[in-house]
Amino acid sequence: MPPNMEKPMSMTRKHFTAIAEAMQKAQQYAYDGASAHVVVNYTAIRLSETLAQFNPHFDRQRFLDACQVNTEEA
Repeated sequence: MPPNMEKPMSMTRKHFTAIAEAMQKAQQYAYDGASAHVVVNYTAIRLSETLAQFNPHFDRQRFLDACQVNTEEA
């Protein structure tokens, strides 16, 4: 690995559990009758919040932009 690159962090059971919990919350939101587009936005937002807990440098807005989420609609 080049000296200027950091070794990527491995995901642990704790990470996967947190992601699963975010997905469960999103699924409940879908059961409450929200449209598919709103559910996708909601899911991406919850995931961004979860991922930010594990990495202080995580760029939530960049993630949401990559997901093409309109945070004003969610």
